[in-house]
Amino acid sequence: MPAAKKKRNKKKASDPPAAFEIVARLASEDYRPVRRAALVALLVSAVGAGCIWGLYSLRSHVHRLTHFERVELWIDWEDVPPFLQADSYDSVFRGLESAIALTANDRVLDDSLAQRIASTLSQTGPRSVDEIAWIKKVNRVIVRPNGRISVNCTFRYPRAFVSWGEYFYRVDDEGIRLPGQYRVSQWSPPVGILIRGVEAPEPVVGHYWPGEDLQTGLELTRMLLRQPYRDQVASINVENYQGRITQTQPHLVIATDRPGSRIWWGRAPHEEMGVENSAGQKLALLRRLYDHYGRIDINRPFVDIRSFSDSIQTAGPNYAAGTH
Repeated sequence: MPAAKKKRNKKKASDPPAAFEIVARLASEDYRPVRRAALVALLVSAVGAGCIWGLYSLRSHVHRLTHFERVELWIDWEDVPPFLQADSYDSVFRGLESAIALTANDRVLDDSLAQRIASTLSQTGPRSVDEIAWIKKVNRVIVRPNGRISVNCTFRYPRAFVSWGEYFYRVDDEGIRLPGQYRVSQWSPPVGILIRGVEAPEPVVGHYWPGEDLQTGLELTRMLLRQPYRDQVASINVENYQGRITQTQPHLVIATDRPGSRIWWGRAPHEEMGVENSAGQKLALLRRLYDHYGRIDINRPFVDIRSFSDSIQTAGPNYAAGTH
């Protein structure tokens, strides 16, 4: 028998092509949601492309306008802390604006202008001007169409003064040296609390002033500044910090605004080790003296508050380190 031939399914000439069949299905009522979704997607794409093209065209057009070339730029410092609003600190902002150095070539529509200003004010290395050390952090810089450049920074607060040699300097809470150098002979309370007797010399402006003695002086300064008698505190002497000169005399000595009067504070806060009153007891004792006598030194040459939380000692030999 002859081999059977394989049958092939041949499409009839009358069968519609596959493409026509797909079109017919899409045109049917069942595919109406699909047609609607496709049309919406097409319209959204067209509108989006048109908006992007329009924005680029508008941006190019605005850049060509001479009006924006003529806008005058100026710095507007936002949320300046009260102490920097005093006339005596005007030089701080003159110095900062000198560092920013806006020129006639700067433009409102310069995309890099805000970043350049923020970078200038955030310098941590060698600075073009000392005043940049006043800035702890640059929060934001916004260049507005009217030429106003809004600058918002966190500024360092001058917590205390530190003497070294013939001069004294300002430092913030962390011990960062701030701009300014003044002769000790010009010092007079109640400008602030002066920390005396530190071992390390003054650092470069904007840098950390090293030394545990200074940090202890700053800690005690913060405690005293919260008290109602803070204006009677003139200076803190840390020369004998941790008894490095002599263990038999107070480690810290407070000078009041009355010439020749001293408070023998004693060991650094948290280092009393049970042999002296705690820092809290000492502060409370000074408060009782202030409330009762009106003065923490009760108008005596010295007051010893190292021991006995309910009493004081007001007679004895003068301590040389505490008389500076």
